[in-house]
Amino acid sequence: MDILSPDSKDEDLLQDQDLIFPDRNEYFFELKKLNILIGCITDEMFETVLASDFIINSAGYHWKNRNISSLGAYLYLGPDYYLLSEDFHKVRRKTSYISETKLKICLFFGGSDVDNFTGRVIEIIADSEDFVISVITNRTTLKGLNRFEGRKNIKIYSEPLCVAKIMNEADIAITHGGNTIYEFAFLGVPQIVFCRRERQVIHAEYFEKQGVVKNFGYANFISKTDLLNEIYKLAFDRSFSDFKSQNGKKCVDGLGINRVYQIMEKWLNES
Repeated sequence: MDILSPDSKDEDLLQDQDLIFPDRNEYFFELKKLNILIGCITDEMFETVLASDFIINSAGYHWKNRNISSLGAYLYLGPDYYLLSEDFHKVRRKTSYISETKLKICLFFGGSDVDNFTGRVIEIIADSEDFVISVITNRTTLKGLNRFEGRKNIKIYSEPLCVAKIMNEADIAITHGGNTIYEFAFLGVPQIVFCRRERQVIHAEYFEKQGVVKNFGYANFISKTDLLNEIYKLAFDRSFSDFKSQNGKKCVDGLGINRVYQIMEKWLNES
C-alpha cells in the first residue's frame, strides 16, 4: 500500500478530481478479515496510525513511537528506507568536487513550484558571471521562465527523461524540502533549501542537523545577500562543501530498496 494523505496546502492533490481519499483503516480492517498481510509505505511527517502489519516511512525519523505503532504495526523509519530510483545509482560520481572554473548550480523545486522559487532564485543569481545554472522544471512552471531563455549561463530542462544525470552534474543544488533532499544527498551535492510546507521544514531541519543542507526555512522572502553568501561559502570553502557532501552520502546510502525487499521477504516468510 502506497499511502497518501494530503494536507491543507497540497492544492495540486486536493483539486485533482480524479483522486479519492478513502478511510484507510476501514479499508485495512476489511482486508484483515480476508487474512491478508498489509504493509504500508508512506512519507507522512506526523505519526500515522494505521491498522497494518508494518509501516515503512523514510520521513518518519522523528516519530515518537520508534518500534511499534499504537495499533501494533511494526515500524521501519528514516532515510535508510528511502526508495531511490535506479537512475541515481547509474550516474553518481565516486568523488565530489567543485568546478575549478564556473560554479554549476542546479535549481530543482519539484513537480509544482506554486511559490515560484525557481524564478525568484534565478532573478538573484542569473547576472553573476561565476555561475552556470541548470533549471529542472515542467511545462506549467516553464511559462514563467521565458524571460530567461537565451542567456548563455542558463540551461532550462522541461521534464527531462533523466533528472538524475542533470542533478549529478551540479556543484551546488538549490531546492525545496521534499524528496529532492534525499536524492541530492545520495549524489553528494551540497544543498541550499527553501520551504513552503510544514513537512518540508521538518525535512530540512532534520537534514541540516545531519550536516547535509543549509536550511532557509519558509521562504516568504529570499534575501539576495544571504543566498549569495551561502553559495560563495560552499564554492570557496572546500572543506565545508566536502563535509556536506560526505554527510549526504552517509545519510542516504541508496540501499533503501534492498532493505524494503528484505522486510517484505521477512514478513512473507513468517506469515
